Amino acid sequence: MSLQTPANLLTLPDNLLIPQDDGAAAHLLGLPLPAVDLQSTASALVSLATLKNWAVIYVYPLTGEPGKPL
Repeated sequence: MSLQTPANLLTLPDNLLIPQDDGAAAHLLGLPLPAVDLQSTASALVSLATLKNWAVIYVYPLTGEPGKPL
């Protein structure tokens, strides 16, 4: 199997499945975020509970570095 770069990276495949909203997280709408501190890309700690506006929170799992323990 060979991997090919699509001609247009902004075009979705015709056979891409459309996700269905099962409503499993509907009860979370309007609830405050927990008081969890996360490190920002600027190395500062940001408490989720203090966010007042919309925010995009991207969390990447620790994958480790070669030669270093997790």
